[in-house]
Amino acid sequence: MTFLRNLGVAACVSGWVLAGPAHAQDASAWPEHEIVFIVPYAAGGPTDILARLVGQKLQEQFGQSVIIENKPGGNGSIGAVAAARAEADGYTIYLGGISTMSVAPALSADLPYDPNADFAPVSLLSRQSVLLMASPDFPAKTLADYIAAAKADPGGVSYATSGNGTSGHMAAELFQLAAGVKLNHIPYKGSSPALNDLMGSQVNSMFGTMLAAVPNVRSGAIKAIAVSGETRSAALPDVPTFAEQGLSNYEPGSWNGIYVPDGTPPDVISKLNAAIAVALESKDLAEKLAADGSVPAHSTPEALADLMRAEQAKWKVVVENSGATIQ
Repeated sequence: MTFLRNLGVAACVSGWVLAGPAHAQDASAWPEHEIVFIVPYAAGGPTDILARLVGQKLQEQFGQSVIIENKPGGNGSIGAVAAARAEADGYTIYLGGISTMSVAPALSADLPYDPNADFAPVSLLSRQSVLLMASPDFPAKTLADYIAAAKADPGGVSYATSGNGTSGHMAAELFQLAAGVKLNHIPYKGSSPALNDLMGSQVNSMFGTMLAAVPNVRSGAIKAIAVSGETRSAALPDVPTFAEQGLSNYEPGSWNGIYVPDGTPPDVISKLNAAIAVALESKDLAEKLAADGSVPAHSTPEALADLMRAEQAKWKVVVENSGATIQ
């Protein structure tokens, strides 16, 4: 039974159910009017930037408007609930990611939506490295410096994130376990205010994805200390990885994907998946994402489902071991 609409269709681990009851819709004619693209965060942040880049490419292919609808609040749950309750006809798509689809279930026992039952996955969109940044006047320049400062003053080194339960928050929780330090979490309502306070030295450091931060690192407004991933990011080639600096047991990472309400016709999902593949193959979009540290990553619906399930298990362990909450 779906969590919000009681459709009597369940998703299972081994075989993701891509659609519920059949809809009397000609998928070959879809889309015949505008598509609403729900983003569960405020305009201007990295998730919104990604949605607008991809939405423009989909609009060009379909010849129909793709309207970005920002629904921030509730750690992403407001947008997720709105998407889950939308008509399952292909005219509402949703930008889900690590925070709303994999971390949130671990952090909240009474989540107002079910990532596994209320949505059908369409395709992965991108993977992003997580960047540890510091304010201009914070003395740490290397990861060793940062860890030493945190150990010298447990709970005294502050870090900003774009909100409770976000990829940055979870990256920091995992970092504290891996490095054996205690930090002070300062959550913000989005990446933009967090970065502004970091640049203004209102907080010491920040864990976040690279998409919104890279221009500020290049300008010298903030310092980049370490980046996640097996290799350095092409966007910031001078910034060493965590592993290069001795923290080889630390790998957070972040991702985003497109979902539709459960029950959306399979043919519509297939058509949308194919359009996403074309969008992500476009040279200008790939260059824009790569320049700011994000990697295009098309997938099958099944692969996105598998990734989401694996991430749910991973972050559940992190939450249990760290005691992280969304309060």
